[in-house]
Amino acid sequence: MNVLIQWLEPAFMQRALMAILLAAPMFGLLGSTVVASRMAFFSDALGHGAFAALAFSLLLGLHIPVPVATLIFSVVFALIISFVRQSSRASSDTVIGVFASLSAASGLLILSYFGNFSRYAHALTGDILTISYADIYALAVLFVVVLFVWGHQVNRNFLVQIDEGLASSYGINPFVSGLIFALLLASLVAFAINWVGVLLLNAMLILPAAASRILSRNLRMYHWLSVVFATSGGILGLMISYYANLNTTAGIIMVCGIFYLLALIYSTIVSRLNKASFH
Repeated sequence: MNVLIQWLEPAFMQRALMAILLAAPMFGLLGSTVVASRMAFFSDALGHGAFAALAFSLLLGLHIPVPVATLIFSVVFALIISFVRQSSRASSDTVIGVFASLSAASGLLILSYFGNFSRYAHALTGDILTISYADIYALAVLFVVVLFVWGHQVNRNFLVQIDEGLASSYGINPFVSGLIFALLLASLVAFAINWVGVLLLNAMLILPAAASRILSRNLRMYHWLSVVFATSGGILGLMISYYANLNTTAGIIMVCGIFYLLALIYSTIVSRLNKASFH
């Protein structure tokens, strides 16, 4: 038993666990909306935008905490993309792809020009073991905000996904509804980039929700299973990374990926058994 709880003895592991218990449910809830709304490319672009924010804050000489600078730039980035998606004739994928590519390239150029790329390289892969109590307090505040806004907006977003015209007839503005969700997502991305990393951020949003979608029979089950997969994947990944001495974020993503594969295999087997019994 001592071996099983040994991973919780270091203080940095305790802080990491608290961060996962706060962040993972947010990834699960927002990720379920990302997958249902087919916004995976958009959430990936926000991660690239957050990385560019680090570079632009350095370029402008802003002496403000990195999470604050990232939050400001991520929110602005989300506003710009949402507006261009609404007003441009180009397809959404094209618009988002252009912004994501330019953000990543500009971030790399600026950081390499100032010779600070190695200093911010951790933003690419993240390290949740470096999280502080101040970060956890900020995550707790964001957790409350996300739960409140998501609970108020989830049915509106679902109705917009089904039929924008029907949503408008109920007094729901599809653009405003999408913008509110984009701002929530940008806030989570800004706070999580240093612990999850640009390269793996989108996977944390997509994999638990994708596994949940395969197994769910209704919308409520879909959202809650996504939270369960994200949270349990976070805890198991943290534990495995400690004993195997692996990158924590990568361990979490791999566990979530295994959940997805198991859900896919289970769904395939059940589908074939049902077909066999039918024939």
